[in-house]
Amino acid sequence: MEKVCLRFAPKPSSYLHIGHSKAALMKQYFAQRYNGNVIVRFDDTNHAKERNLFVDNLLIDIKTLGISYEKVTYTSDYFQQLIEMAEMLIKQGKAYVDDIGN
Repeated sequence: MEKVCLRFAPKPSSYLHIGHSKAALMKQYFAQRYNGNVIVRFDDTNHAKERNLFVDNLLIDIKTLGISYEKVTYTSDYFQQLIEMAEMLIKQGKAYVDDIGN
């Protein structure tokens, strides 16, 4: 059986709620069932609403639920890589930028 890696990605703009809890527990279940692990990746893309207070509390709550995770990362850790990949797709004609909503 292959090893799986699951991502739990809460937004650090609020406390853990029942939907987060359900998602995190399902990730833990499948990680255990398929000999894998869980990565917590905070979706920190809206800096106007995010607070370190929420990050700290989410990590405490995740541990309180008995969920173990391999590491903590942030979406912003990958911004440069995402930009480079987007530029590559645009240059290849496989993507474009649309600002019609602005």
